[in-house]
Formats: sequence, C-alpha cells, structure tokens
Amino acid sequence: GKVHPGYGQPPLCYYTESIDHFKPDLVELVYENDLNPTIPALINHLESKSIKFNIFSSGNLRDDINVLLRAKALVVGMGTFARGILTLSENVETFYSFQKGFTESFMSSESIKLNSEGIIIFDKNGLYKTKILSGNWSNSLEQRKLMLQYDKENLSIETYRLDS
Repeated sequence: GKVHPGYGQPPLCYYTESIDHFKPDLVELVYENDLNPTIPALINHLESKSIKFNIFSSGNLRDDINVLLRAKALVVGMGTFARGILTLSENVETFYSFQKGFTESFMSSESIKLNSEGIIIFDKNGLYKTKILSGNWSNSLEQRKLMLQYDKENLSIETYRLDS
C-alpha cells in the first residue's frame, strides 16, 4: 500500500534511551497497530531488562486516551496526537519527544502543567532525519532497518523545565 511520506517515526534507540533515562517500574505501550518495526524490538528490550509492561493496541481510542492520561511520563512518536494528551493530562510530569519535539514555547504555554519536564532527544549528526524524517518516508527495507539499527551514540538529550 501507499504510505504518507511525512509519517516517518523515531528509531528504536530513541524509545530505549527514553526508558533507560526515566527508569519506569512499568511501561504501558499504546500504539495503533503492529506496522512500526520498533514495537517487537522494544518489547524484546523491555523483556531483556525485566521491565514490566502492558500492551494497549485495542483500536479503542477512548481506552488508549485513558491509559495515556494516567501516565506520569510520555514517550511520543511523530504526530499531533500527543499534544492533545499533554494539554488534557493532570498527571504527566515528564515527556520525551524526538528531533523537533515540543518547543520551549509549547513548554511555557498555559496548556502544560507546572513542574513538568520536556525532554527532546535529538539526532546529533542528522543522518536519521535525512534518511527518514525529511518528507521521504517510503517504508523501504533500508528505512525499516535504519529504524532498528540506528546507534544511540547518535543521540543527544536536552531538557526543558517548566517551574512554578
């Protein structure tokens, strides 16, 4: 099937680094379907680190939203869905986004609760951005492989605090 060129998603190492950084007791995986190749690899990562996890891929949007609204931390892929969750949530204290992420202007907007922390994980050398996140997503074998194999050494982390 035809894919939207703007729908490239972050690499596996973004998700694993976010989890390693936050050190949760439990991870709730919320996703629409199994088309993202990082999902089975992420589940393997959680199992290998003995991190408890639940999977929410019911296709029931209301259930998925309720899970996300309960979260203390969110690790989000590309798209606009997370912005709505962050605006509505009373619980999120930390959120992770990849590359362009949520800017400081969004962090300082009244839609985000005080004492929250935004963490943007950047692609330092820009290779991932060039190959997958430049309006050129085609779901090619090469792109899917890069999603799984991109090295965490290529990432850098920046934190934005919103203090009361």
